[in-house]
Formats: sequence, structure tokens, C-alpha cells
Amino acid sequence: MQYTAWAKGIVAVAGLGLLLLGCGRTMTPAELAQAGTHPYAGRSRAQVFRAATLALRTEGYEIVSADEGSGRIKTAAKTIGAQAVAVSRSYAVATETSFGWSIDVTAKGNGAVLHAEPRGYQGSQLYEPTQMNADWLDRAFATLYKDVDANLPASSAPRETTTTSAPVAPGAGKKKDAAPVSAAPF
Repeated sequence: MQYTAWAKGIVAVAGLGLLLLGCGRTMTPAELAQAGTHPYAGRSRAQVFRAATLALRTEGYEIVSADEGSGRIKTAAKTIGAQAVAVSRSYAVATETSFGWSIDVTAKGNGAVLHAEPRGYQGSQLYEPTQMNADWLDRAFATLYKDVDANLPASSAPRETTTTSAPVAPGAGKKKDAAPVSAAPF
């Protein structure tokens, strides 16, 4: 009887591992190109490069390569989860899920463009971005861009101000942070 409950547990854990791989909607190459490209009008390539490097470090990524001359930044893959499957009563196999970024910053017109390419791994197997969960990737891109924005120097351009004559509720107008990246991407 104990063995039956234990076997059902193995099936449940194995099923969970299978759900994490390719579960949900994935992005098309066109959607990835759009999500991975973020313009920064009025910002120099050097400003965006430095802000992206700081953002990646803030998010806990190890920068393995940062070449300001070429505008290229590459992170090591960061462990974001792990799955374990029991193969017997005394032995289990664990596999890490990890994620990293390859970033290119280029000058364009009166600003810069950041192109972010996600890299995902299940164990040592590379998963193409088109195999990753689209909702998870949307949150990862949003978090990256929010952190890059936060690390840019204050803009010298005048900002628009608005006034209202009506009372404003407490907390109204506060910008909500992007959802934290927590679930496995594939």
C-alpha cells in the first residue's frame, strides 16, 4: 500500500516536470523580435549599455562578457528552478532550469536600441526562445526593460506636467511594477 502511494507521487512529480516543458502559448519569431527590441530615444548607446549591464547584475545575472565597443553583453545562465524525479525508492534525478540573456545595444538615429535574446536551458539542453512559455517571456522582458529604465541617468528633457482640480485617491496614478519572474519559462 505504501508503495502504491509512493508510485503515485513519482507519477505526479514526473507529470509536473512535463508540464514545465512547453506548457502554454509560445512566441512566434516575429513576436520574439518585437518583444526583444526596445528603443531608447534621446539616449546614447553608452548610457543604455551601462544601464543594461547594471540591470542584469541587479537581477542576479553574472556578466560573462561585456564589450562596450561592440555593444554586446552576455550573461551566464541563472538557475530559476529545479525538478526532481524519483527513479527508485532511494534514487532521484534532478534537473535544473536556467535562463540567461544575450544583449546587443546599437545606436540608431537620435538614440539607441537594445535587442535582448533570451537563452533557456533544461539541464544542459538549450531551448530555443520559440519553445519557451510566452507569458513567462513577456514578464522577463518587462522586468529587464523596467530595470534598464531605472538605471538610466535622469533625462534632461522637460517633462509634461498635469494638474487636476478633483481630489485624487491615495495610491492613484502609481505605476504598478512588472510582475516578478518566478514560474519556469518552458
